[in-house]
Amino acid sequence: MICGCELKAKVKSILWDLLKVLATVISAVGLIVNMYEIAQATLTGDKSALILPIIACFWFLIVFGSAIFALSNQKERKMLEATAYAEGFHSFAHDLRDFQLELKKDIKSSKYKTSHELKKQMITDMKEMMVKLASNLSLATKCEIRTCLKLFDFTCPGEIDRSKMNLITFVRNNPGMTLTATREEHYHKIKVSENTDFEEIFMINEGYKTNRKHFFYKENLKLYEKELKKKNERYKNSNINWRKEYNTTIVLPIRCVKDYGDDNLEKEFTEYDLIGFLCVDSLSTNAFSLKSRGFIINYLSGIADILYVYFDKCLDHYALLKGRAVNVETIDESN
Repeated sequence: MICGCELKAKVKSILWDLLKVLATVISAVGLIVNMYEIAQATLTGDKSALILPIIACFWFLIVFGSAIFALSNQKERKMLEATAYAEGFHSFAHDLRDFQLELKKDIKSSKYKTSHELKKQMITDMKEMMVKLASNLSLATKCEIRTCLKLFDFTCPGEIDRSKMNLITFVRNNPGMTLTATREEHYHKIKVSENTDFEEIFMINEGYKTNRKHFFYKENLKLYEKELKKKNERYKNSNINWRKEYNTTIVLPIRCVKDYGDDNLEKEFTEYDLIGFLCVDSLSTNAFSLKSRGFIINYLSGIADILYVYFDKCLDHYALLKGRAVNVETIDESN
C-alpha cells in the first residue's frame, strides 16, 4: 500500500512527465501553424504579417527543442544510472564469489580454530562489501547512501518469540570504523519489536507469490511518521537520532524459503530461514525515486539473496566451532 507522501510524489512525477509531453506537442503544433502563416504571408506579399509568426516560430522552436532535450536527456540519465547499478552489482557479486571460494578453502583446511577467528573474517569481508555497495549506490543516485547489515544475535540462536528477538549491527559501510569499534557495537542489542521497519517485514503474512511484498521502503520517514500519528499509531525506531541521520530507508530480509517443496509453496504462510536484514538509508528523500522503486528493490533483493548464501555457510561453521551444530552434514566441504 502506498502511503500519502509516496502518493503525492507519484502524482507530482506523473504531472511533470505529462507537462513535458504537453509542452512538446503544443510547441510542435504552434511551430507548424506559424510556419503556415509565414508561408501565407510570403505568398501574399504582406511583409507586416511576417513579424509575429516569425517571432512565434522562434519561441516555439526554443520550447520544442528544450522539451525534446529534456525527454531525451531523461532517458540518457536513466541509462547511465542503470549502467552504474549493473557495474556495481557485477563487482559486488564478483568479490563475494571470491570470499565464498576463500571461505570454502579455509574451512577445508581447518584454518579457523575458534568462532572468534571466523567472526573476525566475516566482519572484514562484509565491511568491504558494505563499503562497495554504499559507494555504488551513491554513484548511481548522486546522493550520499549508507548501508549496514543487521543480523540476529549470535548469543541467542533459535529464538522464535518476536518480542524477545534481538538484532545486532554486524557491520556498517563506515570506512573509518575500526574492527574493535564494530565488535563493540555488537553488544548493543536491537529489539525487533521496537523497530517498525523489521516488525513490519515479520508481519507480512504471505504465501509464496511472485509479486509479493517482502521489504520496508519509505521515501520520507518524517512524513510517514506524521501520517501514522494521524491514525494514532507510532513509527518505532530504537535509534533515537534517526531523524538527524536519515530520512529515506529501504530494509530487505536476508532469507531463503526453508523448503522449496510444493507443500511449502502452497502454504498460506511460507516458512523462511531468516538470517538478518540489509539496510540502506539516506538523508535525501530524492535518493530513490518512486518511478525507479521496482528496479532498486529488485537490485537490492538480488544483493540480499547472494548475501544469504555467504552467511548460511559461515553461520553453519560458526555454530560448529561453538559446539552448537545439530547436524555436521550441513557443512558440505565437497561442494
